[in-house]
Amino acid sequence: MAAISIMNVQVKNEMKIYELRVDTGKKDDRLQYQLVTKDAKFLNDFEESMDGIEKVKDKLSDLKITIIKGKKEADFSILWNGTCSYLVNERSKIILEPLAADAVEFVPIGGNLYLIHVLCAADALDTENIVANIYDNMIGYIRKFAFNPEALPDSEIFKVICQTRIYSSAIFVTDRLKKMVEENHLTGFNFKEIGDF
Repeated sequence: MAAISIMNVQVKNEMKIYELRVDTGKKDDRLQYQLVTKDAKFLNDFEESMDGIEKVKDKLSDLKITIIKGKKEADFSILWNGTCSYLVNERSKIILEPLAADAVEFVPIGGNLYLIHVLCAADALDTENIVANIYDNMIGYIRKFAFNPEALPDSEIFKVICQTRIYSSAIFVTDRLKKMVEENHLTGFNFKEIGDF
């Protein structure tokens, strides 16, 4: 795994933080995708690249995906591949890029779809107040998140570091990014509130 670099942090005025999720619609009617993989090594390399915060656009050329479920296109959708990976269409990219350009790499994967690769990771997790599964003294799946406000990044979208590694199962956004999604009526986005910070 690549070395972790932590983005500069600044104390902000109080804001809300949300965990970014996908709204698949009623009975999962929105399109969902999966990588067309050649072998286990390909998938492992992909997951390692997406778990890091180094740019991957040059490493991940010629990615192929297939539709596995749904009929309706959304502006935001999930890529089922074992890690927390999401796709946006051209419309979402154009709207969100000015706000998230420093923290997100939009990796083109054909058609009008882009893989979202989050480049910002913050050591902001309040491990004393999270609710998580613990395996051999290691934090596994986190069911309830808590953050140290002074360690939150100056970014609208970010991942967190958990026990010196990037926690790849969740992406977080600010109320500012959520508001932009809602004002532009982008579909497929779902936000679970973490709290005020």
